[in-house]
Amino acid sequence: MSYIYISYAPNDKLVAEEVCQGLEQRGIKCFVSSRDVKLGQNYGEAILNAIENCMAMVVIFSSNSNSSQQVFRELSKATEKDLTIIPFIVEEIQPSKSMEYYLSVPLVLNVSNEPLEQGIAKLESTIRNAEDPTHIKSPINQHSPSPAPISNKKSSSPTIILAITIVGCFLVIVIFISMITVSLLKYKQNTNGIVHHIDSSTSMADSDTSDIPDILATQDTPTSDVTKNIETSLQDVEKSSDPINDKYHFVHSTLPVGENLTYTTDVNKIEVISNSYQKAEFISTDASVCLSNIIDSLGWSAYEEYYKDPENIYSDFHESYIKEDLEYYIKLSQEIFEHTWDFDNDFSIKYKAKNPLPIELALNPEGKLDGVILEVDIVITAEEVITKKHKYYFKYVEKDDRYRYVGEVE
Repeated sequence: MSYIYISYAPNDKLVAEEVCQGLEQRGIKCFVSSRDVKLGQNYGEAILNAIENCMAMVVIFSSNSNSSQQVFRELSKATEKDLTIIPFIVEEIQPSKSMEYYLSVPLVLNVSNEPLEQGIAKLESTIRNAEDPTHIKSPINQHSPSPAPISNKKSSSPTIILAITIVGCFLVIVIFISMITVSLLKYKQNTNGIVHHIDSSTSMADSDTSDIPDILATQDTPTSDVTKNIETSLQDVEKSSDPINDKYHFVHSTLPVGENLTYTTDVNKIEVISNSYQKAEFISTDASVCLSNIIDSLGWSAYEEYYKDPENIYSDFHESYIKEDLEYYIKLSQEIFEHTWDFDNDFSIKYKAKNPLPIELALNPEGKLDGVILEVDIVITAEEVITKKHKYYFKYVEKDDRYRYVGEVE
């Protein structure tokens, strides 16, 4: 059975459920994730299937959804599927630029200054009277008007029939003469017409398209100079007599410096000691795209939306929600996050992690989200190849509004 998909930020859960209940009491079936994603289901898969099979999407717009990565992704999927989107504004605020794009649709309901029940009634009417009926299918269009009955009245006068016949004959003659004229013109200008067509195509190709926005672009493309600067900025470290110590010295000292240069836009923030550098302000190079996505999704979506609801931190639903956040972004990158630093020809370090990233949630004694743990492999090639697993712990630092690397965990 067809249904309406209700998209909302986690902090708007109660509003979404009330809208769902109000619409279903009026005979419009809805999908709301808090109720319809069952425990044990793959959350991301359930959401994608629900969007793909719904007839339209209602978006609960508020200050919470205005910055919700989850809502953005659901809107993006709905746009990709050419679904009817109905923004349901419950809080009158200035939308972000990303959200403003999705709010620029014909069917927008602003109910921020009226009781929610009254707004739900308007929403029902909007859904049932949607301008494009190809998007809204049964059972919503239950009140579509019946076809007009065919009139059984006879013609009132033979004069009317005669007049219609004369006018019809005249139109046929005019159309016939027009067709002959057009054919002659086409024959005469055939060559010129072809040349003009080619010129027109060339003009289109050469036209300035710089003002056309690239809606699909999600982040700036880095220049190749970034990687070059990283490689040339690594400091040489004097080798000791013990090759093993040398290798781990590179892992815990030189490698973190290189990562800082990769991820940090402000060089003044670079610190040599590995357990004090910040995972922040990432540049999207091939080597750093996966780790930058940790900040993009966990730093904003997970912290802002989930940290405020510590009761959910223990549930499978909560953990799968965060992992789905990460997996969505990582699908945009390569299968393996990997980068190699070569030193002299006989020494190299490869830093890599699996995709999807193996993420664990770290909780503080109060049960709140305290940080995340990322498991990566360090592959060191010198006299021999050594691979060692490392679990890096990133703790959320409230004053910095970001995750900071604080050390390794066993």
